[in-house]
Amino acid sequence: MIGALAALVALAAPPPEPTLIYPLDRAPQVSSTFGTFRIGHHHAGLDLTTDDDESIRVLAAADGEVYRIRRNHTGFGRAVYVRHPDGRQTVYAHMSAFAPKLLPAVRRAAEKTGGFYVNARVRPIPVKAGEALGWVGTSGTDLVHLHFELRGKHGQPINPLTNGLVLPDTKRPILARLLLSPRDHDAHVEGSHDEAMYDLANLKAPIELGGDVAPLLEVNDHIDGGPRDLTPHQISLSVDGRLWHRTRYDLTSYAEKGLTELDFDPRRRNHGEGVFNKLYQDGPRLPYHPKPGRTLDRLKPGPHTLTLEAVDAFGNVSTQDVPIVVKRKPVGPCLWRRSRLPGWKRPAPAPEDRVWRRDLLVVPTPNLCARGGAFVDVRVDGKRSSHFRVTRLAGRPAVALDVDTKRDHDIRIGWRAGDATPVWYQVQSQAVKPGAEIDHGPFRLVVGEKALFFDVPTEVIERPNPGAPGLTPVTPLYVPANGWTPAYGASRAGLRPPPKAPSDRVALFLHDAGRWWVIGKGFRDGYMGGGTVHFTGYALMRDTTPPVIEDAKVELHPFAPRLIVPIREEGSGARRPTLRVDGAEVAAEWQHAFKRIVWLPLDPVKKGERTVEVTVEDRAGNTATRKQTVRWP
Repeated sequence: MIGALAALVALAAPPPEPTLIYPLDRAPQVSSTFGTFRIGHHHAGLDLTTDDDESIRVLAAADGEVYRIRRNHTGFGRAVYVRHPDGRQTVYAHMSAFAPKLLPAVRRAAEKTGGFYVNARVRPIPVKAGEALGWVGTSGTDLVHLHFELRGKHGQPINPLTNGLVLPDTKRPILARLLLSPRDHDAHVEGSHDEAMYDLANLKAPIELGGDVAPLLEVNDHIDGGPRDLTPHQISLSVDGRLWHRTRYDLTSYAEKGLTELDFDPRRRNHGEGVFNKLYQDGPRLPYHPKPGRTLDRLKPGPHTLTLEAVDAFGNVSTQDVPIVVKRKPVGPCLWRRSRLPGWKRPAPAPEDRVWRRDLLVVPTPNLCARGGAFVDVRVDGKRSSHFRVTRLAGRPAVALDVDTKRDHDIRIGWRAGDATPVWYQVQSQAVKPGAEIDHGPFRLVVGEKALFFDVPTEVIERPNPGAPGLTPVTPLYVPANGWTPAYGASRAGLRPPPKAPSDRVALFLHDAGRWWVIGKGFRDGYMGGGTVHFTGYALMRDTTPPVIEDAKVELHPFAPRLIVPIREEGSGARRPTLRVDGAEVAAEWQHAFKRIVWLPLDPVKKGERTVEVTVEDRAGNTATRKQTVRWP
């Protein structure tokens, strides 16, 4: 699949004349562009917003015929698929309601499934360019918008902005921040192993670096009418006037698995710290990289110029030169030398603020430079190692070393400042590779056979469980290192419950950036476990608080009145609830992102008082039911 995509990218043509109209009945406002980061895949279309206005009609972008209709609680929500005479297709997703013209087909499909879910190919329904298909909404998503896709003759998503959808765009992309990440023990940025962030608008002095340093770039593009930061069509890095790396978003595929993680920094994106494109080849070659670059370790010592360039879909260009100086051997925080030190068989645990970055381990040694000269000794499985360097981390002395990814290792780092007593730290690394089992006390991680693009080392760190509203900790938090290694498949995490711990309403939770998600309740070989992609943090938590069903209300929608029932759940999260109206279960939509049930009936509802009964269960097994009366207008 990757090879086929690369060939198609190479044949991508320049933007043609307009062949598509804007698919919303209002002025254009783009909130996300083609190719940008999504969990597990690249964004396959455009997101078009309406400032939370769900009264805006969704319009057919060209003449054609509706051939497929979907309705779901997740994914595309309500979606319409249109086939056009030239063989291309367009997709319109996350709608709040279908147009009346499509209702007979929706009813027939819903009768077959007997519920809210519909995924049906329908008899062709002709539509003209500009004809209404429905209304913009929030189905399957967390923001009022239309997800608009254009697909080629073979069904593959292609960039609408370079294939006939022309929008007013007078703004150049903004080259915002450059991130430089040292990735081996000999690498450095300004003499440190910290990742260094540079505001390109205020960059002055040349940047000193050396070794395996990975460059990443944050670019903020804007299209007229919208304030959102967007990903541009093309991003390039040149070194001394020669093209080094290029990223271009012309087409993508839903068959890809996790390629976005080789193209962007997934941790920063998921933590809301910015969208950073990798300006180097990270793993297998991607179809989005017609010219894949390497890290900067191939540059010769001396001055060089990095040229950054971003081009949007309508030809607006921004460039900036970044002067660097390559220095292979940086000056360390103090004079030091390798030495054979005693006491290596009696180590202490390494400081918790140690850093793992791929197969690089950096361990702070706080007082290493306290008396001027220092002596350092590193043992791997009892043997002395020379693959390390004294460096800086967060302004303090530290020891950086490369860790083999092939097998588990016992790593011991010793140091002595002057004539002081040697200090020894210990780190137990474990190899994360297909099928490996990572064990740490009651915690186990079984790595999927097709989980990662490349092997990495890890270690599991046990930390206090911070808890959360509605959740009671059952175990400490277990955090594997290198948790945001690019992944394209699932592994399985598990925890053995402590003896005499409560077993009811307990589940395995994933913890990241202060948030908790349930990933499993089932047992396998004595472990309560579930699937996981990134290795962030895990704990058993108990949820004894049932969800709260709030007051139901009827609100007016351009299609028809609709019922909305908010549900509050602070613990493990609510499952899909059931809704009965006048005693009969109805096909209602569960909007997980908004924590609410939405019922928009396809047929008119008799005016007057209606009895509404909601039953909801959270993921730990707590249930709640509430019966209310509402007046239908």
